Amino acid sequence: MLEKIKEIIAHRTLCLNCLGRLYGGLLTGLSNKERGKAILIALSIDLLEKFLQANDQESLGLLMKIASVYGLKPLEQFLKERGRKIERKVTVCEICRSIFGKLDEVTEEIIKEIEIYDFNTFMIGISIPTEIERAEDEFKSKYRLSFSESLRNELSREIGKLIAEKLGKKFARNPDLTIIVNPYTREIRIRSRDIIIEGIARIKGGRVFSSVCKLCRGRGCSVCNFLGRIKGEEIEYVLGKKLLELYKGQKWSFSIKWIDNDRIRFRFRIKRPVKREGDLKGLKKLREKTFEILEIQQVIE
Repeated sequence: MLEKIKEIIAHRTLCLNCLGRLYGGLLTGLSNKERGKAILIALSIDLLEKFLQANDQESLGLLMKIASVYGLKPLEQFLKERGRKIERKVTVCEICRSIFGKLDEVTEEIIKEIEIYDFNTFMIGISIPTEIERAEDEFKSKYRLSFSESLRNELSREIGKLIAEKLGKKFARNPDLTIIVNPYTREIRIRSRDIIIEGIARIKGGRVFSSVCKLCRGRGCSVCNFLGRIKGEEIEYVLGKKLLELYKGQKWSFSIKWIDNDRIRFRFRIKRPVKREGDLKGLKKLREKTFEILEIQQVIE
């Protein structure tokens, strides 16, 4: 492994995160930055031994590069004591373009975008430019790295940690909020988990389903107020509109099952809600011209 790292350090420039991620599948429990530093220390010890035993100038050159690029303090001290002048270099990582130094800024932008949402759990998805993903793949292939972790995975984990620390929220596989972010362009997309409302209603006559907007055919447009449905007295429209207002959602889907001649079991799926908890008390005795609510509750899928 050290010979491969030696070759990489000699000819390439990586940040500590990307260096550690090359062997991310080994020795878990460390961050990639910590692992990268450990790799540098191990390599430095090996190079120091060769330099001190045989005055190996190639090893000295690599030690100088490690000190100037990574600022390994014990190594800097060793070289200065032997009259070597170290000039720190500002470098850009060949793989990640030094994105890890900007994650605090990225996280703050995400927090501003999600502050309107009620949520307890979240998940981070990462979108990265194709050229960066390609550069990472080519690097792994060239050096035959079998235990590396993807940049996408590390970015997701590190940004997730920052959000969890700042907001006190938790990761989940089926989260309240899914956040897709491109840390390079700062494009942020948010998907909130649907709210499911079920209940029983008595139908007094007339239609149950509302009419689909003929102009947009249910997709949503300015004519139907982006609901995809035409305003009417049906239970789908009246109750659906009230639920959207309650949960601050964007659209709904609606289905029913007849219980008997005048009662239905209904189900609303509220899409892209901002609020996760709604007070349904006011709807439990809702009576309209065409229906009345007998039971209603929020359910968890």
